[in-house]
Amino acid sequence: MGEEQNRHEAGLEMAERIRDLISQVYGKAAGEYYLEGYNRVVAFAEELQHKYPDCKQRRAYHALIGSTIEGAPDIIEEDFPGEDSAVLFLEGVAHEFKERKDAEQGVNDAV
Repeated sequence: MGEEQNRHEAGLEMAERIRDLISQVYGKAAGEYYLEGYNRVVAFAEELQHKYPDCKQRRAYHALIGSTIEGAPDIIEEDFPGEDSAVLFLEGVAHEFKERKDAEQGVNDAV
């Protein structure tokens, strides 16, 4: 397998990870945090649009907003760098929501 094929497969895996995290942040699993999660993802996507002129060429961006780019030329398979990483952003929000749910459950169990 060539380097380009490896990057493509890594990009597909990253997009799948983003979709999984989206379900935790504003999918069925998000429960009462659905709207907050949705709004945070939209705001993050808008920040990426302003910061990265090439964002619509990035697989991570399209996975984040739920669109597809199959067959589009010049796809950037990698996630955004550093603190702009879609995966890291979603992991952080999912972790925060889990901690909040766990804390609420602990309060409810104590009552």
